[in-house]
Amino acid sequence: MAEAYFRIFRGSHQIGGCCSEFRLGKRRIVIDFGANLPGTDDPEINDEKLVQAVFGNEEDIAATDAVLFTHYHGDHVGLKRFVPESVPMYIGGTAKNIMKIIASRVDYRNEKTDVSAVPEMPVIERMKPYPKGGKAIDFSGISVTPLYIDHSALDSYMFVVEMCGKRILYTGDFRDHGIPSSDRFDRLIRKYVGKVDILITEGTMLSRIEEAKKNPVQTEDDLGREAEKIFAAHHENVVIVSSTNVDSVMEFYHHTPTGMAFLCDAYQAEIMQAAIKAVNKGKYRYGKNIYVLCPDNKKAYMHDLNDRHFIMADKTKYDEKGFVMLVRPNNPRFRELLGKMKDPHITYSMWSGYLKGGKCEDKNIVNFLSGHDDKAHFTQLHTSGHAYVETLAKLIEMTKPEVIIPMHTESADKFAQVPEFAAYKDRVNVLRDGEVYKINMEFDINGFINTEKPKDSICREERQYAALLYAILLRAMNEGSEKYKDIVGDILPASAIIKHVYYEATLMRDYFVHWSNLQENKSGFNDALIRYCFNKSDADTVISGLKKEVYDSKSHKLCNLGGPSKKLKQFIERHSDLAESFYTVRCMMNAVPDIMIIYNYRGQTCAKAVECKYLSEESSYKYGLSQCEVQRKVMEFLFGEKGVITSNNKIICNEKVLKVYFKKKENKYQEPDTPVAFIDKEKLICGIYTQ
Repeated sequence: MAEAYFRIFRGSHQIGGCCSEFRLGKRRIVIDFGANLPGTDDPEINDEKLVQAVFGNEEDIAATDAVLFTHYHGDHVGLKRFVPESVPMYIGGTAKNIMKIIASRVDYRNEKTDVSAVPEMPVIERMKPYPKGGKAIDFSGISVTPLYIDHSALDSYMFVVEMCGKRILYTGDFRDHGIPSSDRFDRLIRKYVGKVDILITEGTMLSRIEEAKKNPVQTEDDLGREAEKIFAAHHENVVIVSSTNVDSVMEFYHHTPTGMAFLCDAYQAEIMQAAIKAVNKGKYRYGKNIYVLCPDNKKAYMHDLNDRHFIMADKTKYDEKGFVMLVRPNNPRFRELLGKMKDPHITYSMWSGYLKGGKCEDKNIVNFLSGHDDKAHFTQLHTSGHAYVETLAKLIEMTKPEVIIPMHTESADKFAQVPEFAAYKDRVNVLRDGEVYKINMEFDINGFINTEKPKDSICREERQYAALLYAILLRAMNEGSEKYKDIVGDILPASAIIKHVYYEATLMRDYFVHWSNLQENKSGFNDALIRYCFNKSDADTVISGLKKEVYDSKSHKLCNLGGPSKKLKQFIERHSDLAESFYTVRCMMNAVPDIMIIYNYRGQTCAKAVECKYLSEESSYKYGLSQCEVQRKVMEFLFGEKGVITSNNKIICNEKVLKVYFKKKENKYQEPDTPVAFIDKEKLICGIYTQ
């Protein structure tokens, strides 16, 4: 059996500096690659050692399918420049845009002061955005579904990881008291997560329980309401808040009293612009004007701000009206502006540990506040970016995990002692940095497969056997086909090397989405499918008509030709003489092979679709179409000699659909033009349980 495990490289007993991996056989994915936070107490693994542990040899580099980042905070992405160029990286699309705004400043500054520094922008440009809509990504048998989650970094993600028959939730940093609200969090967990086998959760606030209880500001809503009271009581308001804590920034913006000016520099304004453009709902919308502080009143600093709400700040006007100014203590220009104010009031909205005498005292913040930190001129107003104990308890109760692994916490060893987790204390498994938690491949045969009475199984007929066949093919991919040749040999040539295996592969829909996201020839996939299913003259008419009557001309959004579009349905009704061809298109778009195998054979990359059969008969459709005929058309359209994928030189060998039977039938060899194989169901069960 392929070795499968989860490992925390760093972050089991500290906050930040996180990096973990999920490994299945010879393949793995890495989650986060963060730098240590300033003030981290004597970490056992420093940044240099972490880089060596994760990517220190060629074998580990070659084994890595991807590095997945949960969000853009430095303690999760800070070592991104050390990810080898051959390794793909993923992050949220909006998070990537915010990182590019940061990188443009960092790279510009380094050009002036440190020419030896590695530019940030090329590294960030390599990152791929996560797919939208809760869609899973398959990494060599490790399925990952990124889920957008609330955190003090916009566009953060937790991951549902599925491997070896296990369902695992990796939370990353999260909370349920930001702008999205706890209701959204509850809906997300119920709809997309549900029960899990393993919960790997952050526990930042476990070492700050009393601090959290005493804080009158529990949510971002609380923050906004309290801030408005403070702003109304003072003429010159200065706010210290992280520029990328966009939830809090938007609260301060919308709660700036009417008549007062909201001020920030161009850097902060660009982050707000990117956030509003991406979210565009609720508090992530424009309200009042945003006055931009430009050095020497040079409007050139605003060249990337294109919304009418951004206006260059005029000191004479905002001094008169009163203002709320967002500042960064590490920027000398803000210190200069503070020195010119008559009676400023500072609202501090960051972790108290950065203040004088705090655990991670920040000299820039301490120096900025010097002389302004008395009660009359200073207020702390902050809500955490991390889940409270109550939220963790709610998550545990909603997911009911068999195993709980805490990380990103200074209190891992005390996790099981927290009263709110009492019912699950025996399920807590505390790891040390570098320690492996083995994930065993398990299939429960009782109730899942009933060989005597298939109708009594939870999954009847072929589906349960297809799942076992898929699992064996995954093992063969990771361990080599020789060990499983008595099963794999019935499906693939003897010398075939399996590269990818997919269960219920949504090929047509996936390629449609890929094509429609291209900058050029967005309709290329739909056009090719129409030309495949219609004769030439009809195809030209249909393609032209779809562009005029069905596709969205403003957004250039295409229509899935197998989908429920009302415009498409009306278009088809107006062309009833072409109903059979439209029906073929629809069937092809919705075709889902039970198993899809991509493999190398004699120097070619080959694709094979497998349809699994047990007791059910061949599915048939209108106009005499059969299930295997539809699948054959899909394979020919995608991978045939003139297929749309073949033309891009990705997969160059067409294979006919293979029908695999798990129960012998007298007529199984009498199907014309359809390759057939028989794999005894007992052989499948033994393949899973005896290897």
